[in-house]
Amino acid sequence: MTIVKKIVTLLFTREIIMFFVGGISAFVLDLAILTFQTAILNFRAELFNIIFVPNIISTTIALVYSFYFQKFLTFKDNTKNQKKQLPLFFAVSIFNILMFGGLVFGFLIKLNLPIFFSKIISTTFQMCSSFLFYKFLVFKQVR
Repeated sequence: MTIVKKIVTLLFTREIIMFFVGGISAFVLDLAILTFQTAILNFRAELFNIIFVPNIISTTIALVYSFYFQKFLTFKDNTKNQKKQLPLFFAVSIFNILMFGGLVFGFLIKLNLPIFFSKIISTTFQMCSSFLFYKFLVFKQVR
C-alpha cells in the first residue's frame, strides 16, 4: 500500500467523516437559529453592550445538538454517561474557543498572516483537538 493510500485510509474513517458531518450540521443549525432570531423575530438583545444574546442562544442549542450527534452517531457511545460527558464536552468547547479562537488566531494575526489564512489555520487546529479530546476523553470507550 502506498503512503498516499495509507494517509487517505487514515483520514477518511467513518468517525472522521461523521465528525465533519456533525460539525457542519451544527454550524448550519447555529446559523439558522441565529438568522431566525435576528432577521425574522428581530431579536437583538445585548447584555452589558457586548454579549449578543441571540448568538449565545443559537450557539448553546448547536452545542447540545453537537454533543448528542458526536456521542451517538460519530463515536457510537451508548453509555448513560451524559451527566459526566456533557460538562467535559462544554469544557473542550470553551478551551477551543479561548485557545484557538483567541490565542492562536491572535498570534497568527500578529505574524501578519491574512485573516482568512489565520482563521483556516486556527480552525484546523481546533477541529483536530476537538476530535482527539472527544475520542479519547469525552466519549472514551473502554476497550
